Amino acid sequence: MIDLMKNNKIFRISIIFITGLCTIRTGGLYAAGSYHTGPGGTPIISVGAPKYYTGNLSAPFPFADWWTSILTNKNNGLGNYLAALPLVYQFTRTSADQCGLAVQYPGSGTFYNAGYRDYVITTPFTPGLYVKASGWNQANVKARVDGYSDWTVRVEVDDSTIKTNLFTLVKGSPFFYVQTRNTPREDFYFSANISKTFTVSLTNAGLSTSRPVTNDYLAFTSGTRYYAVFAGSNTIFRMSSVNRISITNYGNYFAVAVLIAPEDLNTYYQAAYAFVTNTRVNWTYTEASSEMAITYTMDTELKRPGFSDNPLICLFPHHWKHSSASLLSIQYPTIRGNLKLFSGKVFSTTQKFHGILPFLPEPFTSCYRRSRLQSYVSYFSNVVNNNLPNPFYVGDTYFAGKSLARCANIIPIADSIGDTNSRNFFKKALNNELANWFTDGGAPPLLYCYFANWGTMVGTPYAYGTEQLNDHHFHHGYFIYSSALLSIFDPAFITDYGWMVEHLIRNVNSPDRADTMYAFLNYLDIYEGHSWASGYAQFDDGNNQESSSEAMNFWAGVYLWGLITHQNTYRDLGVFGYVLENSAIDEYWFDKDKSNFHPSYSAQNLMTSLVWGGKIDKNLWFSGDTIAIHGIEWLPVNPASMYLNYQPSYARNSYNEMITEHGGTEDEWYDVVWKYQSLFDPDSALGKFTNHSPWSDMTGLDNDKAGGNSVADIYSFLCNMKGLGKVCIDYYADSSSYSVFTNAGIGGKPDVIYAAFNPNNTSMTVNFYKNAVLTYSLAVPPLEVCVSRSTNRDPIPRFSIIDVTSYTKVFDATASSDPQGYTLWYAWDLDGDSVIDRGFSTGLARVTNTYATLGTNLVTLWITNSNGVSNCVSHYCYRASTPTPSQPQPPETTSSGFDVPVSENIKKSISYPSPFYLYRDSEMRFAVYEDNRVKGFPDDTIVYLYDITGNFIWGSEQAERYDYNVVLCPRKVFQEKNLGSETLIGIVKNSQSTHKFKVVILP
Repeated sequence: MIDLMKNNKIFRISIIFITGLCTIRTGGLYAAGSYHTGPGGTPIISVGAPKYYTGNLSAPFPFADWWTSILTNKNNGLGNYLAALPLVYQFTRTSADQCGLAVQYPGSGTFYNAGYRDYVITTPFTPGLYVKASGWNQANVKARVDGYSDWTVRVEVDDSTIKTNLFTLVKGSPFFYVQTRNTPREDFYFSANISKTFTVSLTNAGLSTSRPVTNDYLAFTSGTRYYAVFAGSNTIFRMSSVNRISITNYGNYFAVAVLIAPEDLNTYYQAAYAFVTNTRVNWTYTEASSEMAITYTMDTELKRPGFSDNPLICLFPHHWKHSSASLLSIQYPTIRGNLKLFSGKVFSTTQKFHGILPFLPEPFTSCYRRSRLQSYVSYFSNVVNNNLPNPFYVGDTYFAGKSLARCANIIPIADSIGDTNSRNFFKKALNNELANWFTDGGAPPLLYCYFANWGTMVGTPYAYGTEQLNDHHFHHGYFIYSSALLSIFDPAFITDYGWMVEHLIRNVNSPDRADTMYAFLNYLDIYEGHSWASGYAQFDDGNNQESSSEAMNFWAGVYLWGLITHQNTYRDLGVFGYVLENSAIDEYWFDKDKSNFHPSYSAQNLMTSLVWGGKIDKNLWFSGDTIAIHGIEWLPVNPASMYLNYQPSYARNSYNEMITEHGGTEDEWYDVVWKYQSLFDPDSALGKFTNHSPWSDMTGLDNDKAGGNSVADIYSFLCNMKGLGKVCIDYYADSSSYSVFTNAGIGGKPDVIYAAFNPNNTSMTVNFYKNAVLTYSLAVPPLEVCVSRSTNRDPIPRFSIIDVTSYTKVFDATASSDPQGYTLWYAWDLDGDSVIDRGFSTGLARVTNTYATLGTNLVTLWITNSNGVSNCVSHYCYRASTPTPSQPQPPETTSSGFDVPVSENIKKSISYPSPFYLYRDSEMRFAVYEDNRVKGFPDDTIVYLYDITGNFIWGSEQAERYDYNVVLCPRKVFQEKNLGSETLIGIVKNSQSTHKFKVVILP
């Protein structure tokens, strides 16, 4: 009976007690910091001490799990709604029949249309079955936790007599298991009449009020559900009424299952005697391949020989979509989607970790201005300085954490632009404030207090129910993230206060099962794959969480702390939680595959903002505003938020849904919304930032000490997303702190931009791969984020034309090369229509084409290297028998000096304003004069350059466009051909019109 007990091993610590103060140091590493333990003036956890547990357990206790309401006074010692999908439970003593364990299979729930606040609910709780020991005194029935493991709880239920049931409830299982003590009879009460009893052969078992049945199992149809009880070989089943059955002579154990279909009964029968006694999760992060493998293991006790030792358990969507486990055909529709049945003790999931950067580099897009960013940094510096000695929000731990993060995020921004004075100022301010929090008795009176009766660290002043054990991962997450960023630039902070940071990590999700101060993975619903925010699930719908993004912020902070302090235990814990929670968010908050939400809900909603154990609800605790409903799933938007755009179409559609529901563009939460929008549409976000009025709305974010972002951070982030492009998950690195982006490139082939952070004090090389093939190696200096964009060099396209016949030509590009030695992919436009006819492929360096008619046509070669950088070159191909011209012939000219060869029916003259020169990566690119009648190029825009005689120079589909309709082209195109502005003419063609433009090249 001890399988489910925690394994309380010795955790070696040294404790120094001072009056009212407790300082714990591990291994003598840390030099400062302390937390409060009392006795005088100690804040009180309003939930009270845990009460309902047996002598098998002791603190620390887990909380914020699906079953922990049993530990508290909730429901007079019976706990609350326990969502262990596919089944839900509640211990009850409502009546003599409705007593003991109540069981329901709610299916996919009921949809309620409430405008944009739709919800799906499995409550009110309507049990189909009650199980109890016979003769219990209803008024005295109580439940106590007797043991638990990672997704299993064992509950002792009795009425203060020796008649005791031990119920083992397993999340994901269609079974629950019962062991009894001195209980000669067990009673089953069904809410609906029993319409049929049957066996594996599906024949009627013959059970009636006048005829008992002796067998080791029996199945029942009650209402619309199918149930089966499995027990000892000589169990006697008796039916006392149309909805009451009892068992005797059952051997002091039995298992009960809820079936989807009677035809599956034999599958359950074979597995019924493998009683689950222990469950555990393990994770392994392989940095070289950036893979997170998560293994789920169940131990069993086989009650009867000759039966399967493999239990049945349902895999949730976030399991089976990432697992190679062989699944049965049986599925349980639930509020989380279809759970698929698995037979076995072990299964695993494997997913790529797409990296986290601690900060972004200085932006390099053309619209970015360092002077502008410097002004925002200086402004914020003045705001903080003018509020000394108290520049931070101190009202509660939530907004204080956001205030700390705002300051932390600006430190690398100041550093990137060389403003060392501001950087050092922010470092000192942040260090002082964190020291106040991490020292008992610090000034101002901010502190963390440890409560040994639960095993938890609570910061004061409280906020949003943290004194009820709520939201610790949200609040602590900001402190951890800020501490990690500060430690990059202030390593002494690790020595002084790192142990306090690790207390916060362990309080939320300790990675150590032997931790004697904090429970293992406290806030994580290990099997359902995400955090819960409500400390002890005191609601009729079970536990709940709204801000999935702040849960991700916690995991990102843990990862960064482990990375920067070189502790792989915390690094890997952060990767594990980040990958796992992200997959759960994709399934249960966003339902990106549109396969899990109730069909009626999914038909008009892309997301939900509040996930409960038994409900999804598009609403919030603190607001019903549509901007907040969406924005709470995005904030805080920082470099760890790239997961929000792993599927760009969903991100864009979700933003558009917010705007539609709001009835217009955002008018609050600008910083959050614009940063989110920049992940998939940086141009629009930057435009809003630039044109925003009044600016007092934005500078207020700097003055408001509870704000989440400084203006400097917003501007830097938006410009970075403009320059970097969209996050790309097709690549991975052999170092964990990385991101890969794609941006518009040449010839319709995007650039690939690699970024990596080096947490070491020596230089390192980070290798990037796609499909296990090395694509780029990036040298990264110590403690810096390095981006490949500034070092990319274009591949060099060359091809010759070989006449086979007048109609058949060979195009040979084997002379093409790449300065960095990357593999080349080739693509050809063989008929001048700007559509790729062959490619992209590594095997197309030499192609042959036979034309149907004679004539002259333009042939273009595109090459793209394995680093994602493209270039192109074009030549005329003459398909005439004789003579073959030695020089290209220009198209006809008109009195205007040049005719548009790509569109004969549209000829426009335009006026040209002053030249607009553009630099990128310190290399001048050609600049296009703006045609004021074309406001931005549509997506189908094609840009061409010709020399004055009509020879094709350069062309680009999906051209990269910047301010004032600028189109970028490598300067070498002009240098190699020795061309100047006076000899060039440009064409812009799209589905609406064709325009000529004038090209200017700097000397």
